[in-house]
Amino acid sequence: MKDQSVGFIGTGHLASYVIRGLRNAGDNRTINVSPRNAQTAETLKLSANCNIAESNQQLIDSSDVIILSLRPDQVGNVLTDCTFKPGQLLISCVAGISSDTLSALAPNTRIVRAMPVSSVEFGEGATPLYPAHEFSRTLFGQISTPVELENERGFEIALTAACANGWFYQLFEQLEQWMVNEDIDARAARCLMLNAAKSAAVYGLRQQDQPLGEILEGIATEGTYTKLGLEQLKQQDAFSAWDEACDSVKEKLFP
Repeated sequence: MKDQSVGFIGTGHLASYVIRGLRNAGDNRTINVSPRNAQTAETLKLSANCNIAESNQQLIDSSDVIILSLRPDQVGNVLTDCTFKPGQLLISCVAGISSDTLSALAPNTRIVRAMPVSSVEFGEGATPLYPAHEFSRTLFGQISTPVELENERGFEIALTAACANGWFYQLFEQLEQWMVNEDIDARAARCLMLNAAKSAAVYGLRQQDQPLGEILEGIATEGTYTKLGLEQLKQQDAFSAWDEACDSVKEKLFP
């Protein structure tokens, strides 16, 4: 696995944090990047010891494994002009493009879907995978916790977690700004709020056998400030909006 070279078609934010995560994890394999985003490609060449391919086809020819990190609307045009090696592994990090569609665009390849989030740069987060696949599990296992889904619908639904990863920043910013408005230093407010979220996540992950609702009940007991704020959020029906946001993503994935 360590000897297999990897090529990234699409050299943007996603490719950047996956590549940096691999390098931070001590993975020194050959990594090739496509030339289209010249500035990012040059940065990765200098900071992460990547090779810049002359074209997508040259990248495919010189790489054992291909990771697709494009926007969904780019996939068709890009893959139509590419010829893959028979049986070549194509790992797609593109939301909303099914395995069947990818197989039609890149025939005779082995398709795996993955969706890493930005924290993989620092070796944190979960990466949904479909189908289960040893190389992909090992590769992303260096920089995250791989979560292998049993079917493609499950993988699509799991993409809401990646979306929530972004939504959380809006919540954290709002809570941070509330503290700043109450004369707390901005750096201190950010540290306090982000670590509050981190501590909740860490505890929940370490207590896998205990339902999250039970953990909350043990914290938000009668007479606590936590209970006071929680009741206010429930009265405002604040949590239903999160279901609605997830539903909007599902409706887009399954029109």
